[in-house]
Amino acid sequence: MVKKVSGWLLMALLILRAEADAQDRLQVPKRFSLTTNAQLSQPSKLSEWRAAAGPFGAETGEPSEKVGSRGKVFLKSLLIPGWGQYSLGAKTSARNFFVAELALWGTVLGFNLYGRWLREDYIDYAVAYAGVNPDGRDSQFWVDIGNFSSIYKYNEEKLRQRYVAALRDPSGPEFWQWDSEAHRQRFEALRIASDRAFERRGFAVFAVVTHHVVSAIHALWVWRQQQAKQALSPPRYRLAWVPDGRQGGVLQLQWQF
Repeated sequence: MVKKVSGWLLMALLILRAEADAQDRLQVPKRFSLTTNAQLSQPSKLSEWRAAAGPFGAETGEPSEKVGSRGKVFLKSLLIPGWGQYSLGAKTSARNFFVAELALWGTVLGFNLYGRWLREDYIDYAVAYAGVNPDGRDSQFWVDIGNFSSIYKYNEEKLRQRYVAALRDPSGPEFWQWDSEAHRQRFEALRIASDRAFERRGFAVFAVVTHHVVSAIHALWVWRQQQAKQALSPPRYRLAWVPDGRQGGVLQLQWQF
């Protein structure tokens, strides 16, 4: 009888010991745990410690925000040069692209305005000194009156070239006759200057388009540089002892990859 009781007691002790060991194993994560970002967002004493220690990235100077996708960055700078660089934190590059964009558009508008002023000047000049009717005249007409002193000289040259289809009617609205050779040369100089201004405006527009493409490629390069820098940076972690008032405290390990 005594042996049976002793056996039951021994078995009970073993069961209790096993339960205690199981409880100890369950309590280990409470004392030493790998804390996730979701757990750390809950109010606790660890939050106070994190506030004192600062957010991740404070030591390295890297922005804590996530960098946008490369496609979005590329399109931003393709649309407005410098926009993608600004969103990546490259403010100096963004400023340079913004300033260059304004300068290029100023050049486009400047050449366009200058060309229009010169065109109005040479048209008024032809009306005053060659008796030209400017209504409905095409660009070739202004070239012809700058090359010939009168419509009669022009028709003589076309007949000599046997280009009958290009003849103009002296009694029609296309008539012109310069009162002096000096006035004709002055008109031709104004016309050529106007055409050059419009030609340079076209070059400036091409420069604007090129600038947009260069800005987009540069923004993509900045994005890749930041991605490479983040990939090479060492893992950052936080290790702290947080008292919980029951078992002394909790050792918290926070790791960000």
